[in-house]
Amino acid sequence: ENENYSRRVFLIYDGIHYDPLGVINSDGTPMQTVFDSEDDGWIAVAHQVGDEARKMNQFTNLNKFTLRCISCGLPLIGQTAATQHAEETGHINFGEV
Repeated sequence: ENENYSRRVFLIYDGIHYDPLGVINSDGTPMQTVFDSEDDGWIAVAHQVGDEARKMNQFTNLNKFTLRCISCGLPLIGQTAATQHAEETGHINFGEV
C-alpha cells in the first residue's frame, strides 16, 4: 500500500494455498486478475469472496482436516499428526480425505 503501485492483485487463502481472485468479464475478454489500485471497490469484492468461501466451508482447517498416509494408509487428523508420522516413519506422501 505504501509503495503507490498502480495495479494490484488479491489472493484468497484456503488454509493450504493461495489462489488469485479472478473476475470473468461478460464481454468475452480474458479473466481479470490484476486490478487498478485506485479502485477500492475491488477490496470489498475480495472480502465478499473470502466471506462466502468461509460460509461454504471452502477452506481447510490445518488442525482438524483428515489425511491419509499414502505410503501405509494410516488415517491422520491435522498437520501436527502428519508431521509426527512423517518424522517417525519417513513417510512424506499424504492425501486429504
